[in-house]
Amino acid sequence: MSDAAQILGMKDLEKQYGKLEMILDDRDLEDGFLAGCRKMRDRMRSKVKKKTGALGKAIVAKKFRYKIKGQPAAFVAVDRRKAPHAHLVEFGHGGPQPAPAHGFFRPVVDEFETNGSEVEQAVAQKLQSLIEGVSR
Repeated sequence: MSDAAQILGMKDLEKQYGKLEMILDDRDLEDGFLAGCRKMRDRMRSKVKKKTGALGKAIVAKKFRYKIKGQPAAFVAVDRRKAPHAHLVEFGHGGPQPAPAHGFFRPVVDEFETNGSEVEQAVAQKLQSLIEGVSR
């Protein structure tokens, strides 16, 4: 008996993998990550009490301009130019008219860290659609 094993269909598999490598570039991964960040952004916006709407509009999801440790990435942040009062809402403040904290950012981050399935699903759906496009 021979110790060598033969894998049927290996050439087809290598060809399919080559197609995946060509289409799954950093931009595709960034788009997947960005889709997950948009889910977080939308949840944060839903937690903001709307008086003028400036704080909700200031919560943004964006791609990093540069790679982080060689990998593409996306993030959620509050644009402090549009909502310089964001920290006062998040943490509350004292003074002549004190206001309690109305956390909109950290509670959502904690929620997604605990059960990040929505972010993971958004990234997985994006990658799955790209993979299905190649396999057709």
